[in-house]
Amino acid sequence: MNTFRLILILLLTFPLAGLAAPRIVGGSDASVVPGWMASLQARSANAQIALGHLCGASLIAADWVMTAAHCVDGAGTVERSVLLGRLSNAVDEANEIAIDQIVLHPEWQGITSGTTADLGLFLHDIALLHLTRRQAATPITLATPSEQESLVRFQTIDALGWGATDSNGTRYPYLLQRVSLPYLGKEYNYILPDHLFAGGNSDQGICFGDSGGPLLSGNTQYGLSSFVLSQNSASTILCGLSSTLGGFTSVADHRGWILQQIQGLNYGNYQHLQLASGETRTVPFVIRNQDSVDWTLGSVASDVTLADDQCSQQRLRPNDYCLLQVRYTGADNQRNDLRTLTFSASSSRGSLSGTMRLEVYNPSATSDSSDVTASDSGSGSGGGAASGLLLLLTGAWGWRAIRHAR
Repeated sequence: MNTFRLILILLLTFPLAGLAAPRIVGGSDASVVPGWMASLQARSANAQIALGHLCGASLIAADWVMTAAHCVDGAGTVERSVLLGRLSNAVDEANEIAIDQIVLHPEWQGITSGTTADLGLFLHDIALLHLTRRQAATPITLATPSEQESLVRFQTIDALGWGATDSNGTRYPYLLQRVSLPYLGKEYNYILPDHLFAGGNSDQGICFGDSGGPLLSGNTQYGLSSFVLSQNSASTILCGLSSTLGGFTSVADHRGWILQQIQGLNYGNYQHLQLASGETRTVPFVIRNQDSVDWTLGSVASDVTLADDQCSQQRLRPNDYCLLQVRYTGADNQRNDLRTLTFSASSSRGSLSGTMRLEVYNPSATSDSSDVTASDSGSGSGGGAASGLLLLLTGAWGWRAIRHAR
């Protein structure tokens, strides 16, 4: 298997420029803010404090937004909210839209190393978030495979976001930015077949805080910002250089999965919980039927306490949903823990099985007897890497992915 070792710098410290929100390098203020454009906002682990803009996102249905998986991997539903159709991404709690489901792409592996990573780990960097209330704004149009194929190399394509305006990530105004970039197609198809690339112009490109935002032409979204790739061996990787390219998760390549989620039986397959030793908290998982036929659920199996099970053996009619309330108590010897819930379902369309994952982090634990590993923030170089990679995540609010040791 052909691997491509890269420097991975996890951008987990919020810029010091007055806690201002970030924007795109070399772009200009968006003259019109699309109603579907969203700012993914971070909140504290107990949801009592709004922390501000983290990533971009886009409304793809009346009650769904799409963003990068790494923007929500390591956060629970209470730790993220959405602001929609706004020029500024400033904190506005009165208009925040809550989410009740996080659906990570099932093949997303997560960034499990704080220092190095294979470019291939960014496969399926995409997630869907269900909104607690439907929106009147017209959703963005998702590109089809044929539309993606019709794009011409070096044609102009646009990126939107609130990412940093300078290559060092030190200037952060509040207004939504737009930048036009040369389209490069599947430049690294042999390593990352589900990503598109654009950029290569000096002083233009996506940067810190742009993750999850759209790559589009007209009102059609072709990709979502995932990372910046440097094509030289410099130890410090900067945005918007002639030697850097933006990597974008392809929408067309994931279109079938997206439509299956928003038009069928879906379920929140991921939750994150942060709590202290001795503290007990509950966290919800939702199973929702947005199909046109009934679905019948089997019994839910869980290796964590279910405080309330409204789903086992239930029949969900179209637009029905049910809740699973999971209860967890922090233990002094359990800093990181991973628990799962599984279920089956059947309908006239066939059957399916689902797995929901709860990742728990207890910062007050004095030891850790779990069999999972945590990925902490950090930076460094990886064994003779000839290129570099920037993860375009702004803020350290709950970004902590844990996985079974591999």
